[in-house]
Formats: sequence, structure tokens, C-alpha cells
Amino acid sequence: MHKVSLYLLVMTQTALGLFNILLILHIFGNGATTDAYFLTGAVVSAMSLVQLLLVEQFLVFYNDIDAGQRQERAHFVGAVTALSLVSGGGIGVLLFLFAEPSIQLFAWSIAAVTLTEAGVLLKEMLLMVLLFPLSHVLRSCLNAEGYFVHSFVAQLFPGLTVFGLLLLMVFGIVLVDIHHVAMAFSAGALLQAAVLVLISRRKGLLLGVYVWHEKIAAMLRNSTSIRVSHNVHNVMSSIVINNLLASYPQGALSTYHYAKRAVEAVSGAVFGAPQTVLAAKTSEFWSQGRYLDIAPLRRKFLAISGPLFVAVIMVAYIALPYMLEIVAPNLTGDVVTAIAFMVLLFAGWTLIIAFEAPYVAVLVAAKDAKAFMIVNSIFIAVFSLVAYAGTRQFGPEIIPVSAAMAQILSWYLYRRIATESLGRNAGVMTGRSK
Repeated sequence: MHKVSLYLLVMTQTALGLFNILLILHIFGNGATTDAYFLTGAVVSAMSLVQLLLVEQFLVFYNDIDAGQRQERAHFVGAVTALSLVSGGGIGVLLFLFAEPSIQLFAWSIAAVTLTEAGVLLKEMLLMVLLFPLSHVLRSCLNAEGYFVHSFVAQLFPGLTVFGLLLLMVFGIVLVDIHHVAMAFSAGALLQAAVLVLISRRKGLLLGVYVWHEKIAAMLRNSTSIRVSHNVHNVMSSIVINNLLASYPQGALSTYHYAKRAVEAVSGAVFGAPQTVLAAKTSEFWSQGRYLDIAPLRRKFLAISGPLFVAVIMVAYIALPYMLEIVAPNLTGDVVTAIAFMVLLFAGWTLIIAFEAPYVAVLVAAKDAKAFMIVNSIFIAVFSLVAYAGTRQFGPEIIPVSAAMAQILSWYLYRRIATESLGRNAGVMTGRSK
């Protein structure tokens, strides 16, 4: 699971993420411009998840096709590729036509100037939205076939494109403008999609684009139910979080997202490769009826990745104030302290999500949309209640704290449901073997 080549790529991706966030902090600081940029990024991320409505369960249904039926698998990939392009194009058009209302959904009280700039930034990032479903499908396909390295190489392009542009800004070769950063992300997304298509065709996984496949209808039904359930957590929490952040003074939104990006970079380095393999292997084992082989995957994932994440976060927390003093000397001590503390709080929430991941992978493989709807509805209710109740007294720090509290309950429920599902199916298989 922990191949050296895969970890080197993940570490490269992590380094790019960290360098990019530090360079953005160095160049643009912490204010209205970065508030607009990060708010737009949150909207793009949320809308990208909405787009998975049609293709969320691609990997599960792909694994249902026998590995020896190469032509059949390629036909299915071609049909889902066409579907992903339709999905991306549809959401892209809607966001282009209703850019500012889309931003307002995530931040009702945002200043008019920030809203206008965020609306322009959203249009400049549209290629990321348009191509996200396609990239998701082809990455999943490569992962299912064991081409994890190829998948991660393609993911480097958005970060590389932005990193190159930010360096040019630092050296005064390119005009400092946040809109250029947004367009660089779109260019990177285009390169990523092109590379994924090229690799998939060379590996014989994508032979053409097809209008239909017999598994599409079943995949659409299951993907829709699963993704709607996931979006109760992911999209609704993003709406709650960014509306809360927009109610605080200017710069609070940026402070939160700087910390979030930093933790996501560390999380990607530690959990990224193992979690990708975990999800692919869980789906594969489930489709093959190898239920008893799934538990060892979970134990290996948590035993190695959990302690490593805690160790890296503690080092990052200690080093962060010194790094920020070098990268952004104009930041006040209060802002530096706020970012560092937010990193620690956000890391706690992220660790709970990681411990939840193996059980989520089981329920995804089991196509259990009902479980996701119930658990995610409970999460968003508890999170929203605690966050809004404590926002005046505790400020932005209440967001990751309340999220972690709700996530602990979510982890308990997922663990219980997934364990019961595994036990039930393993028992059925044992009975059949007798």
C-alpha cells in the first residue's frame, strides 16, 4: 500500500500545495482579495461535488464487470466519460449564468465589492468545474486497474501551473493579480484532463465515447442517492461554514482557509495514497465477496497513517509561526496566532474523518445510500446547531470544534453500520460455502 514511487508523488503534490499557499500569503496577504479568492474556491469545490451526482459510483460498478472483460470495461468507461462531460457542461453553464447568486448562497452577508470580484473569479475557474467529473472518472479507472502512479502524476498539473505563475509574480515577471491565479488553476485542470485521457487511451481503458451502456441506469440511480447523501455533509457544511465566516470581520475567511489548505496539504501527504488504495481495494474485495479481507486493510491504514499525521501536524504547528514570519512579515501577531491555532483545530477534525474513511469505503462499496443520508443528516444538524450557538462567544474557532464534535458521532455511526454490514455479508458467504 505504501509504495515509494506513490509516496514521492504524493509528497511532491503536498509540497506544491504548501508552497502555493505560502506564496499566495506572501503575495496577497490576508484581506478582501484573498477572502474573494478562497470563497470562490469553496464554491468551486462544492459544485464539483454536486457534479458527481451522476458518476459518484463509477468505481463500484466498474469493478462489478469481470476484469477479464476488457472490451466491456472500456465500453462502460466510454459511456460514463460522455456522461461526465454532459454533467460538467451543465453545471458549468449554470454557474456562468448565475455566478454572483451562486457566491451569495455560500456567503449571504459578503460585501458587495467582494461579491463582484468573487463572481468574476468563479467564471475564470469554470474549467475546473467543467472537467472535474471527467478527471474523477478517469482517475478512478486508473486506480481500479492499479495505475496509481499515473493517476497521481496527472493530479500534479493544477498545482504545478499555479506554482509556476506565482514564482513569476514573485520575481516581477508577471503582473500580481489574483485573477491570473484563478485562470492558472483552470489551465492546470485542462492539462490534467488531457493527460488522463491520453494515459487512459494508451492503457486501453478508454477506446472511445459511447452514448449508453447497460449498467448506466443502475449507476445513475445509485450515484444519485449516494451523492445526494454525501452532499448533505459536504455541500451543506461548506454553506454553513462560509456563511459564518462571512459574518466575521474582513480577513477571517482567509485565515480559516489558509489553515484549512495547510492541513489539507499535510493530510494529502499522509492519507492521500493509502486512502486511494484503501477505497479501490475495498471496492474490489467487496465485489469479489472477500469480506473478511477488508478489515486488515483498515487496520493497516490506521496503524501507519494515524500516528504519522499527528506527528507531522505537531511539527507543523510548532514551526508555522516562524515560517509565517519569514513568508509574510506584515502579518500581525494576532493573525499568525489565529492561523496556527486554526491549523491545530482543523487537524483534529481531519483526523476523525480519516478514522472514518475505512467504514465509509465499505458503505460505498455496499451501495448503502440510506446509511449516508441518515448519518450525514445527523452530522449537519449537530454541526450547524453547535456552530451557530457558539459563534458569538467563540468566534471562527467554533467551526472546526463543532465539526469535530459532530464528526465523532458520525464516525461512531459509520463504524457500527459498516461493521454490521460486513458481518452480515461474511455470514451469508460462509453459509453458502457450507
